[in-house]
Amino acid sequence: MLTSGRLGRKHFDLQKQIAMIQGHGTQCLVTPCLQCPCLLEDRQFSPTCFACHGTGRLYLPDTAFATTLLLHHEDSKRTFEEAGTWTMGTILASVLPGVRLYDRDKVRVLDILDTFNDEVLTQGLDDTVRFTSGVHVLLVADRQRVYRETLDYVLTPPATITWVAGGLAPGFGQQYAIKYEAMPEYLVVEDSPRLRVEYHVPQSSEVRLQRLDRLSEEF
Repeated sequence: MLTSGRLGRKHFDLQKQIAMIQGHGTQCLVTPCLQCPCLLEDRQFSPTCFACHGTGRLYLPDTAFATTLLLHHEDSKRTFEEAGTWTMGTILASVLPGVRLYDRDKVRVLDILDTFNDEVLTQGLDDTVRFTSGVHVLLVADRQRVYRETLDYVLTPPATITWVAGGLAPGFGQQYAIKYEAMPEYLVVEDSPRLRVEYHVPQSSEVRLQRLDRLSEEF
């Protein structure tokens, strides 16, 4: 019987796997998630908590670290609701060996700016957009007029619209629309991370990410 003699040899090279992720991946900032200590007597998280805003997710900036993720599969789903359309979905990503991501950790993609055009803000009450990193405002308007940057409003870092005295503005409490670019953010969700081992050597783990849009705020 002829044999290749390769039976039992390992099927992958860890260094090549690392080079694949680093060469084809995207730079990300990961902030680990902690359980916020704002529980009320009914064991629910406080909706007025300044740190987690009622989500129970506490992110400490000092714990954030940069890494490279290889985003290799996207599963997008679009649903139509009375108020408009919502796009939900997940992305599978490979993590560098030795780097561990856990449930509800936050992942910010640093290499791209995504465009967001589905937010309505309220003048004087809610002037801050959802995604807060790398914000570049493209358009601010309501049903009466288009507002001019620097003349009517300015962006107060990182992500708040500030109305200029003497310029045009919606009335206090009135709603207006905004279109802007920002770095997208994701949560590690579901049954991830998945640990993978071959030939007794740990490979890169795989995580499932879901974008922090309004429909995923429950996570």
